[in-house]
Amino acid sequence: MDFLQKFNRASKYEQGNILFANGEFIASKNYQGYKLNLFRLDHYVFEVWYSPVNKSIEKIVRITDYDILYTYFKNVDISGVILK
Repeated sequence: MDFLQKFNRASKYEQGNILFANGEFIASKNYQGYKLNLFRLDHYVFEVWYSPVNKSIEKIVRITDYDILYTYFKNVDISGVILK
């Protein structure tokens, strides 16, 4: 069984622990009352939906659509970045 199958079979609580302990935080945004956090783990990208009202993780989904990733970075201004 590969990593993704094991991850998908884990509970939401276990998935969160795996992402927070082993994943790399990429970005966050607010959306419809949720704080969405983007994590990379291995070759996969996951979105963690956190509800500040309930103080809980509502869902964790694997991102496979580039348009969703774009929404995290569309407002990032890289005009001042100097590559050396």
